[in-house]
Amino acid sequence: MLMDRLVHDLKQPLNLIRVTAQQVRLDVKRERLDVSTLARDMADIEQAVDELVRHIDRLRRLLAPADEEAPPAASLERACATAVDRLLAERSGARIEQAVSGSLPAVVAVPERLEQALWELLDNAVLAVAACGRDGRVRVSAHHDGDQVTVTIDDDGCGVPDALHERIFDPFFTTRAGAMGIGLPLAVALVDAGGGRIVLAHSKESGSCFHLALRAAAPTSD
Repeated sequence: MLMDRLVHDLKQPLNLIRVTAQQVRLDVKRERLDVSTLARDMADIEQAVDELVRHIDRLRRLLAPADEEAPPAASLERACATAVDRLLAERSGARIEQAVSGSLPAVVAVPERLEQALWELLDNAVLAVAACGRDGRVRVSAHHDGDQVTVTIDDDGCGVPDALHERIFDPFFTTRAGAMGIGLPLAVALVDAGGGRIVLAHSKESGSCFHLALRAAAPTSD
């Protein structure tokens, strides 16, 4: 899974930097700092920073605008089905209801990016239900209105507190222990390139609802 790889690749050098810094701080506190050891530790940190830069560059390339002269088109039904199948394979207890019709027009998006954005939104919803301790469901549906196709993802979780509505899309912001807070920001970045938009439509104690608005692609001529 793309997100697992990104998190793993970013956490490894970050953990090395943290552990090295903690050891140096402990050595200073105990007055046993060795200059030769410090030089090696600083070299390890430099190497970890270089590795982080490489991973960030890779992420930047993933999020870069597509090179195609014509706007890329993606099947929303296919992207949604693939994202749901992946999620059910990885989180066996998830309960997801789908109502995305194959009659919907294609949307302006790179297929792989759309699939990953949907995965991030669905995974966020599934984890919200699990964190709430409810036997709840996640529902994904879509409708077409003019030149816009809107995907709705709602869950039976505990909702997002009002005070946090403006922060949930901020990079590295999270209320979930062990999470990095990059899932929703990544979803936003992945759809931004095609002119898409993700918003928190509403959130109550009975759950949250996200809307993903996408531009309908122009029909292709045979």
